[in-house]
Amino acid sequence: MKLDKLLTGLILAFSFLFIFLLVFYGIVLWNQTERLFFAALEGEKNFLESSLNTSTLNSSPPPSLSPQLILNLPPLELSARSAAIVQVFSDNKEKIWFKKNNNLKLPIASLTKLMTAVIVLENYNLNDEIVISKEALSQDERREFLEEGKKMRVSDLLYLMIITSSNKAAYALSEGMDKSNFLYLMNQKAHELNMYDTFFVDVTGLSPDNVSTVDDLIRLARYILANHFDIISISNKKEYEIPGYGKIVNTNELLDQIDNIILGKTGLTEEAKGCLILILNRNNEGYFIYVLLGSDDRFSEMKKMINWVDLIKQKEY
Repeated sequence: MKLDKLLTGLILAFSFLFIFLLVFYGIVLWNQTERLFFAALEGEKNFLESSLNTSTLNSSPPPSLSPQLILNLPPLELSARSAAIVQVFSDNKEKIWFKKNNNLKLPIASLTKLMTAVIVLENYNLNDEIVISKEALSQDERREFLEEGKKMRVSDLLYLMIITSSNKAAYALSEGMDKSNFLYLMNQKAHELNMYDTFFVDVTGLSPDNVSTVDDLIRLARYILANHFDIISISNKKEYEIPGYGKIVNTNELLDQIDNIILGKTGLTEEAKGCLILILNRNNEGYFIYVLLGSDDRFSEMKKMINWVDLIKQKEY
Protein backbone atom coordinates (compact mmCIF):
# COMPACT_ATOMS: atom_id res chain seq x y z
CA MET A 1 0.00 0.00 0.00
CA LYS A 2 2.74 2.43 0.99
CA LEU A 3 4.75 1.38 -2.09
CA ASP A 4 1.78 2.12 -4.38
CA LYS A 5 1.39 5.61 -2.89
CA LEU A 6 5.11 6.25 -3.31
CA LEU A 7 5.02 5.23 -6.99
CA THR A 8 1.92 7.34 -7.60
CA GLY A 9 3.65 10.37 -6.03
CA LEU A 10 6.74 9.92 -8.12
CA ILE A 11 4.69 9.64 -11.30
CA LEU A 12 2.79 12.82 -10.42
CA ALA A 13 6.02 14.63 -9.60
CA PHE A 14 7.62 13.65 -12.89
CA SER A 15 4.42 14.59 -14.73
CA PHE A 16 4.40 18.09 -13.17
CA LEU A 17 8.13 18.45 -13.91
CA PHE A 18 7.60 17.44 -17.55
CA ILE A 19 4.67 19.84 -17.97
CA PHE A 20 6.73 22.63 -16.32
CA LEU A 21 9.69 22.00 -18.65
CA LEU A 22 7.36 21.86 -21.67
CA VAL A 23 5.73 25.18 -20.77
CA PHE A 24 9.12 26.79 -20.00
CA TYR A 25 10.54 25.65 -23.34
CA GLY A 26 7.44 26.98 -25.12
CA ILE A 27 7.85 30.37 -23.46
CA VAL A 28 11.53 30.54 -24.38
CA LEU A 29 10.80 29.52 -27.96
CA TRP A 30 8.02 32.12 -28.29
CA ASN A 31 10.29 34.88 -26.96
CA GLN A 32 12.98 33.97 -29.47
CA THR A 33 10.43 33.93 -32.29
CA GLU A 34 9.00 37.27 -31.14
CA ARG A 35 12.45 38.83 -31.01
CA LEU A 36 13.27 37.53 -34.46
CA PHE A 37 9.94 38.81 -35.79
CA PHE A 38 10.34 42.31 -34.37
CA ALA A 39 13.99 42.36 -35.35
CA ALA A 40 12.91 41.60 -38.86
CA LEU A 41 10.32 44.37 -38.73
CA GLU A 42 12.91 46.78 -37.37
CA GLY A 43 15.36 45.78 -40.04
CA GLU A 44 12.78 46.34 -42.75
CA LYS A 45 11.89 49.72 -41.22
CA ASN A 46 15.55 50.74 -41.11
CA PHE A 47 16.01 49.60 -44.67
CA LEU A 48 13.01 51.60 -45.86
CA GLU A 49 14.11 54.69 -43.94
CA SER A 50 17.61 54.32 -45.31
CA SER A 51 16.26 53.95 -48.83
CA LEU A 52 14.08 57.04 -48.49
CA ASN A 53 16.86 59.09 -46.97
CA THR A 54 19.39 58.23 -49.62
CA SER A 55 17.21 58.24 -52.72
CA THR A 56 14.32 60.58 -52.05
CA LEU A 57 14.33 62.84 -49.04
CA ASN A 58 17.79 64.11 -48.35
CA SER A 59 19.67 63.71 -51.58
CA SER A 60 20.12 65.75 -54.73
CA PRO A 61 18.98 64.28 -58.06
CA PRO A 62 21.65 62.32 -59.84
CA PRO A 63 23.84 64.41 -62.12
CA SER A 64 22.55 64.50 -65.66
CA LEU A 65 24.69 62.83 -68.27
CA SER A 66 26.02 64.97 -71.07
CA PRO A 67 24.14 64.58 -74.37
CA GLN A 68 27.10 63.00 -76.15
CA LEU A 69 27.25 60.24 -73.50
CA ILE A 70 23.51 59.56 -73.67
CA LEU A 71 23.39 59.50 -77.45
CA ASN A 72 26.90 58.15 -78.05
CA LEU A 73 27.97 61.32 -79.86
CA PRO A 74 31.45 62.79 -80.08
CA PRO A 75 32.15 65.57 -77.56
CA LEU A 76 32.00 69.19 -78.65
CA GLU A 77 35.62 70.29 -78.94
CA LEU A 78 36.37 73.99 -79.38
CA SER A 79 39.55 76.02 -79.51
CA ALA A 80 37.70 78.92 -77.90
CA ARG A 81 38.85 79.69 -74.39
CA SER A 82 35.29 79.83 -73.13
CA ALA A 83 31.86 78.91 -74.51
CA ALA A 84 28.29 78.12 -73.54
CA ILE A 85 25.00 76.96 -75.03
CA VAL A 86 21.79 77.60 -73.08
CA GLN A 87 18.19 76.98 -74.09
CA VAL A 88 15.59 79.39 -72.65
CA PHE A 89 11.96 78.23 -72.58
CA SER A 90 8.79 80.33 -72.67
CA ASP A 91 8.31 79.90 -68.90
CA ASN A 92 11.79 81.45 -68.39
CA LYS A 93 13.36 78.17 -67.31
CA GLU A 94 16.61 77.17 -68.97
CA LYS A 95 18.48 74.06 -70.02
CA ILE A 96 22.28 74.04 -70.15
CA TRP A 97 23.56 72.18 -73.20
CA PHE A 98 27.25 72.96 -72.99
CA LYS A 99 29.71 75.01 -70.98
CA LYS A 100 33.45 75.42 -71.17
CA ASN A 101 35.28 77.62 -68.65
CA ASN A 102 31.99 79.43 -68.08
CA ASN A 103 33.31 81.46 -65.12
CA LEU A 104 36.63 82.43 -66.69
CA LYS A 105 36.94 86.23 -66.91
CA LEU A 106 38.14 87.22 -70.38
CA PRO A 107 38.29 90.34 -72.54
CA ILE A 108 35.10 90.61 -74.60
CA ALA A 109 36.04 93.13 -77.31
CA SER A 110 32.98 94.59 -79.06
CA LEU A 111 30.48 92.42 -77.19
CA THR A 112 30.83 95.41 -74.86
CA LYS A 113 28.61 97.34 -77.29
CA LEU A 114 25.56 95.32 -76.25
CA MET A 115 25.76 96.97 -72.82
CA THR A 116 26.52 100.32 -74.47
CA ALA A 117 23.30 99.92 -76.46
CA VAL A 118 21.31 99.05 -73.32
CA ILE A 119 22.46 102.24 -71.59
CA VAL A 120 21.65 104.32 -74.68
CA LEU A 121 18.13 102.91 -74.94
CA GLU A 122 17.44 103.38 -71.23
CA ASN A 123 18.73 106.95 -71.03
CA TYR A 124 18.47 108.67 -74.43
CA ASN A 125 15.77 109.86 -76.78
CA LEU A 126 16.47 108.15 -80.10
CA ASN A 127 15.60 111.29 -82.04
CA ASP A 128 18.12 113.44 -80.19
CA GLU A 129 21.26 114.49 -82.05
CA ILE A 130 24.89 114.13 -81.01
CA VAL A 131 27.79 116.13 -82.43
CA ILE A 132 30.65 113.94 -83.72
CA SER A 133 33.83 114.95 -81.88
CA LYS A 134 37.47 114.69 -82.87
CA GLU A 135 38.00 112.30 -79.96
CA ALA A 136 35.28 109.99 -81.30
CA LEU A 137 36.94 109.92 -84.73
CA SER A 138 40.28 108.97 -83.15
CA GLN A 139 39.03 105.71 -81.65
CA ASP A 140 40.39 103.58 -84.51
CA GLU A 141 41.79 103.86 -88.01
CA ARG A 142 38.87 102.34 -89.86
CA ARG A 143 37.47 104.49 -92.62
CA GLU A 144 33.96 105.60 -91.80
CA PHE A 145 31.98 108.42 -93.34
CA LEU A 146 31.75 110.42 -90.14
CA GLU A 147 32.70 114.08 -90.05
CA GLU A 148 33.91 116.09 -87.10
CA GLY A 149 31.29 118.60 -86.00
CA LYS A 150 28.49 116.84 -87.90
CA LYS A 151 25.29 116.01 -86.03
CA MET A 152 23.84 112.50 -86.14
CA ARG A 153 20.70 111.11 -84.58
CA VAL A 154 21.09 108.72 -81.67
CA SER A 155 19.15 106.05 -83.58
CA ASP A 156 21.51 106.27 -86.58
CA LEU A 157 24.58 106.00 -84.38
CA LEU A 158 22.98 103.00 -82.67
CA TYR A 159 22.52 101.23 -86.02
CA LEU A 160 26.11 102.05 -86.98
CA MET A 161 27.47 100.76 -83.67
CA ILE A 162 25.53 97.48 -83.59
CA ILE A 163 25.62 96.53 -87.28
CA THR A 164 29.18 97.56 -88.20
CA SER A 165 30.57 97.47 -84.64
CA SER A 166 31.73 101.07 -85.08
CA ASN A 167 33.97 102.24 -82.23
CA LYS A 168 33.52 105.85 -83.37
CA ALA A 169 29.75 105.57 -83.11
CA ALA A 170 29.98 103.92 -79.68
CA TYR A 171 32.24 106.67 -78.37
CA ALA A 172 30.03 109.40 -79.87
CA LEU A 173 27.01 107.86 -78.14
CA SER A 174 28.81 107.97 -74.80
CA GLU A 175 29.37 111.70 -75.35
CA GLY A 176 25.63 112.28 -75.16
CA MET A 177 26.28 112.51 -71.44
CA ASP A 178 29.40 112.77 -69.30
CA LYS A 179 31.59 109.82 -70.33
CA SER A 180 32.44 108.84 -66.78
CA ASN A 181 28.75 108.78 -65.92
CA PHE A 182 28.04 106.58 -68.97
CA LEU A 183 30.64 104.05 -67.82
CA TYR A 184 29.24 104.19 -64.30
CA LEU A 185 25.80 103.32 -65.67
CA MET A 186 27.24 100.39 -67.65
CA ASN A 187 28.90 98.91 -64.57
CA GLN A 188 25.86 99.63 -62.41
CA LYS A 189 23.60 97.82 -64.89
CA ALA A 190 26.00 94.86 -64.89
CA HIS A 191 25.69 94.71 -61.10
CA GLU A 192 21.88 94.92 -61.31
CA LEU A 193 21.88 91.94 -63.66
CA ASN A 194 24.11 89.93 -61.28
CA MET A 195 26.98 90.12 -63.76
CA TYR A 196 29.47 90.18 -60.92
CA ASP A 197 32.43 89.07 -63.05
CA THR A 198 31.94 91.87 -65.58
CA PHE A 199 33.71 95.22 -65.65
CA PHE A 200 33.87 97.98 -68.26
CA VAL A 201 36.57 100.63 -68.65
CA ASP A 202 35.43 101.87 -72.06
CA VAL A 203 32.28 101.84 -74.18
CA THR A 204 33.86 100.31 -77.28
CA GLY A 205 35.57 97.12 -76.11
CA LEU A 206 38.96 98.20 -77.42
CA SER A 207 40.48 97.82 -73.97
CA PRO A 208 41.44 94.29 -72.82
CA ASP A 209 40.31 95.41 -69.37
CA ASN A 210 36.69 95.14 -70.48
CA VAL A 211 36.10 91.65 -69.09
CA SER A 212 33.21 89.28 -68.56
CA THR A 213 32.31 85.58 -68.52
CA VAL A 214 30.04 83.53 -70.76
CA ASP A 215 27.66 83.10 -67.81
CA ASP A 216 27.42 86.88 -67.35
CA LEU A 217 26.94 87.44 -71.07
CA ILE A 218 24.06 84.95 -71.08
CA ARG A 219 22.45 87.06 -68.35
CA LEU A 220 22.88 90.14 -70.51
CA ALA A 221 21.46 88.35 -73.55
CA ARG A 222 18.41 87.23 -71.57
CA TYR A 223 17.89 90.79 -70.31
CA ILE A 224 17.98 92.12 -73.87
CA LEU A 225 15.52 89.43 -74.99
CA ALA A 226 13.07 90.49 -72.31
CA ASN A 227 13.50 94.25 -72.45
CA HIS A 228 15.11 95.60 -75.61
CA PHE A 229 13.54 94.54 -78.89
CA ASP A 230 15.29 97.48 -80.60
CA ILE A 231 18.69 95.82 -80.14
CA ILE A 232 17.31 92.56 -81.52
CA SER A 233 15.73 94.17 -84.59
CA ILE A 234 18.92 96.12 -85.40
CA SER A 235 21.42 93.29 -84.86
CA ASN A 236 19.80 90.82 -87.27
CA LYS A 237 19.78 93.19 -90.26
CA LYS A 238 22.27 92.15 -92.95
CA GLU A 239 22.29 95.65 -94.44
CA TYR A 240 20.82 99.01 -93.57
CA GLU A 241 20.65 102.41 -95.22
CA ILE A 242 21.35 105.33 -92.88
CA PRO A 243 19.88 108.56 -94.26
CA GLY A 244 22.64 110.99 -95.17
CA TYR A 245 25.32 108.38 -94.47
CA GLY A 246 24.87 105.44 -96.80
CA LYS A 247 24.52 101.64 -96.73
CA ILE A 248 26.14 99.68 -93.93
CA VAL A 249 26.82 95.91 -93.81
CA ASN A 250 26.64 93.65 -90.77
CA THR A 251 29.90 92.20 -89.42
CA ASN A 252 28.07 88.96 -88.57
CA GLU A 253 28.84 86.62 -91.47
CA LEU A 254 26.46 83.95 -90.17
CA LEU A 255 23.36 85.96 -91.01
CA ASP A 256 23.69 84.53 -94.55
CA GLN A 257 24.33 80.99 -93.34
CA ILE A 258 22.19 80.27 -90.28
CA ASP A 259 18.39 80.53 -90.15
CA ASN A 260 16.39 82.06 -87.32
CA ILE A 261 19.11 84.32 -85.89
CA ILE A 262 17.31 87.04 -83.96
CA LEU A 263 20.33 88.60 -82.24
CA GLY A 264 24.02 88.56 -82.94
CA LYS A 265 27.07 90.57 -81.97
CA THR A 266 30.67 90.15 -83.04
CA GLY A 267 33.88 91.12 -81.28
CA LEU A 268 37.52 90.93 -82.29
CA THR A 269 40.73 92.33 -80.84
CA GLU A 270 44.25 90.97 -80.60
CA GLU A 271 43.90 90.31 -76.87
CA ALA A 272 40.32 89.02 -76.90
CA LYS A 273 40.60 87.08 -80.17
CA GLY A 274 37.27 86.23 -81.76
CA CYS A 275 34.10 86.70 -79.71
CA LEU A 276 30.52 86.07 -80.75
CA ILE A 277 27.02 85.95 -79.31
CA LEU A 278 24.07 84.49 -81.21
CA ILE A 279 20.46 83.95 -80.19
CA LEU A 280 18.36 81.62 -82.33
CA ASN A 281 14.58 81.46 -82.18
CA ARG A 282 13.41 77.85 -82.27
CA ASN A 283 9.69 78.65 -81.94
CA ASN A 284 8.04 76.10 -79.61
CA GLU A 285 11.50 75.08 -78.33
CA GLY A 286 12.24 78.61 -77.10
CA TYR A 287 15.52 80.42 -77.66
CA PHE A 288 19.05 79.06 -77.90
CA ILE A 289 21.81 81.38 -76.68
CA TYR A 290 25.32 80.65 -77.97
CA VAL A 291 28.39 82.46 -76.61
CA LEU A 292 32.05 82.18 -77.67
CA LEU A 293 35.05 83.98 -76.19
CA GLY A 294 38.69 83.77 -77.22
CA SER A 295 38.24 81.83 -80.47
CA ASP A 296 40.70 81.60 -83.33
CA ASP A 297 37.83 81.00 -85.76
CA ARG A 298 34.63 82.35 -84.23
CA PHE A 299 32.28 81.81 -87.16
CA SER A 300 33.35 78.22 -87.89
CA GLU A 301 33.23 77.30 -84.21
CA MET A 302 29.83 78.91 -83.78
CA LYS A 303 28.47 76.85 -86.69
CA LYS A 304 30.02 73.80 -85.07
CA MET A 305 28.14 74.55 -81.83
CA ILE A 306 24.83 75.04 -83.64
CA ASN A 307 25.25 71.86 -85.71
CA TRP A 308 26.16 69.90 -82.56
CA VAL A 309 22.88 70.90 -80.91
CA ASP A 310 20.90 70.14 -84.07
CA LEU A 311 22.50 66.69 -84.29
CA ILE A 312 21.52 65.90 -80.70
CA LYS A 313 17.96 67.04 -81.32
CA GLN A 314 17.73 64.80 -84.39
CA LYS A 315 18.95 61.81 -82.35
CA GLU A 316 16.44 62.56 -79.59
CA TYR A 317 13.50 62.64 -81.95
